[in-house]
Amino acid sequence: MQDVSLVLDVGKTNTKLFLFDASLRVVYEQSTATIEKPIADGLVQDDLDTVWSWFLAELKKIGREKKFLVRAINATAFGATLVHIDDQGKEIQPVYSYNSHPGEELEQEFRAWFSQLPGSNTRHATPHLANFLIAAKQLFWISRHRPELASQIRYSLFLPQYLIYKLSGVLISEATSYGCHTGLWDFEMMAPSVPAIEGLGWQTRIPRLADHGRLCQLDSSLAGLLQARGNIPVGAGMHDAAASLYPYLESLDDPFILVTTGTWVIAQNPFAGFVLSEQDLQQDRLYYLTPQLQPVRAARIYAGQEHELQLRRICEHFGRAPDEKNADIETLLADFFAKPNEGVLTAETLHGSGPFPHVPRGTWDLSVFSSPEQAYARLCLDLAVLTAYLIDNVAEPGQKRMLVDGGFTRNPWFLKILSMLVQPCQLYIADIANATALGAALAVHHFWVPDFDSSSLLQLQPVETEHIAGLRVYAEWLLALYDQQNHA
Repeated sequence: MQDVSLVLDVGKTNTKLFLFDASLRVVYEQSTATIEKPIADGLVQDDLDTVWSWFLAELKKIGREKKFLVRAINATAFGATLVHIDDQGKEIQPVYSYNSHPGEELEQEFRAWFSQLPGSNTRHATPHLANFLIAAKQLFWISRHRPELASQIRYSLFLPQYLIYKLSGVLISEATSYGCHTGLWDFEMMAPSVPAIEGLGWQTRIPRLADHGRLCQLDSSLAGLLQARGNIPVGAGMHDAAASLYPYLESLDDPFILVTTGTWVIAQNPFAGFVLSEQDLQQDRLYYLTPQLQPVRAARIYAGQEHELQLRRICEHFGRAPDEKNADIETLLADFFAKPNEGVLTAETLHGSGPFPHVPRGTWDLSVFSSPEQAYARLCLDLAVLTAYLIDNVAEPGQKRMLVDGGFTRNPWFLKILSMLVQPCQLYIADIANATALGAALAVHHFWVPDFDSSSLLQLQPVETEHIAGLRVYAEWLLALYDQQNHA
């Protein structure tokens, strides 16, 4: 039997189970869909029961096949989601999705209440997010408008720690989940926000804050499914953004900025002090937490989603995909620099996110382009300019290393433009497969592989930089245009 760590990774669209060997290579992977169900009146439910039933079936399968000996377990999940537990230790249904919309009247009521807290949004590093993306807003809604539900709740758990509770029976809270724009963490005191939690009447309903290195034991019934030989340690759980950053923090000694490129493009700087203004929050700049209570300055934009949408439109419009290998990107860029107003990206999904959240959405006119290569070059150009601006928003003086991971690492045009824009800093490709699950595995790996060298996880590939005449002038023009539209 092969010794492994097991990670349950619950994402918003997919849930995965991973087994990692002693070298933290994936040796087993299974997945299932994560489902949302509409309830009523704008409320939406996360169907965690189906996820957990699938997980139990996978544990039985692993135990029955006797190929792997599980040595440690951890869980990671998306944030902004609470699971409520009653006096009998049972979860209270439904589990409200962060996509639930409680109504505009509640939004205004919560904003007025939250603004009265010491430091309000800035001290809590919590932007004015809609729906239940602020965990404190759900608790406010329950305490003020659902007293019958409030009376049933003994504990409220962040989703990653709910998974730990299901695994171990232990009730805890944890820093990375607290620090995800919940409105419940005081970034000046670096502790749970007493005014917010007491103001909600929740001071006895959020479990104690667990130490990062604290381990509990897998519940005996679950250990039986795995046919385990002894106690299996379970970690404290991690918020997915913190988990994906963790391998880089453990592998690199020098300061860096990490740009993750998935549905969201997020620039994260774990080496910046806590300085946040109301303007930062209005431009989608905020802070996360590492497991060691280290603030992470972050700026984000919905650029990955915009890229996928516009690439589909380009392929449909021209009847084929762009041929990047046989097109001269510099010639295409020179045409844009000469006539910048022709073909500038009109985004459909960026509205409400990023440094220019009030730029109006619209439909990008592809008829001005003569080929899919020309249209795609303009898309990569404008998204790279916005990404470089995100990096500027989180950078500290003297930082020289910029890392990019995720889908855009396979986009040579985007990387070429971005590498020039971040000069004199060096841009590196640092794509780690399954970084979120890997981070959760790494957090418990020391328990059974105490001398593991985490630097072996990461191979940095420098992006070759070539001068592109006119690029910086164009970038300044585009940012000024977006700023003008943002304030129109």
